[in-house]
Amino acid sequence: MATVRMSQRLTTEIRNAAKKKFATVHPTIDNIYIDDWFKENIYSKISKYKDLTNELFGSDVFNYDRMASLDTVYVYSKYIDEDGDERKINQQCEFEQGQFEVPYQLANGYSSMSLYLPTENPVVQKIIKAQEHNRAVNRKKDHYIDKIDEALGEFTTLNQALKAWPALKDLVEDEYIQKVHKKVPRAQKQKEQRELIESQEQELNEVLLTANLLEN
Repeated sequence: MATVRMSQRLTTEIRNAAKKKFATVHPTIDNIYIDDWFKENIYSKISKYKDLTNELFGSDVFNYDRMASLDTVYVYSKYIDEDGDERKINQQCEFEQGQFEVPYQLANGYSSMSLYLPTENPVVQKIIKAQEHNRAVNRKKDHYIDKIDEALGEFTTLNQALKAWPALKDLVEDEYIQKVHKKVPRAQKQKEQRELIESQEQELNEVLLTANLLEN
């Protein structure tokens, strides 16, 4: 077998692979969809909004012929978390079922709208639940990666690590695995072993040389 050092590059690749595996098992909530709420609470009242503003200001004040096609709503709010700290919400929400046409005056340009909602609003509650879930997942992920680092720190070569932890192969690219299983001549093996110790030889020998001088 060829010797594969547990290099910084290899360790980083293993950590990144572990993060991907973890995300598959413990996904975060990355998209907040609000189609039904928006349709019931905003979109369904657009006609009434137009009629009311025309009644108050006259039909020539606002040009409702110009419309915006929304695909994003930015929700702003705040709440008190489980530790008693105030947290601000600035969440991008999306529509899963398609765009909504609204008067241009209500939009931020052509494709988004901003809404400032109270904490008790169901959309805000949905966001809070998602954020709390994501924080819990991230804490668990950090703990998992710390364990990976701790385990990898026990080995100087991938060969050793795979013998002790066979499942590690699922986090290692095939090129490394193939190299580990590649047969090499004895002379080549001895050269690799020598190179492995060279990087630490000075530190290892320092105490031995000093002790020999003192003993003589």
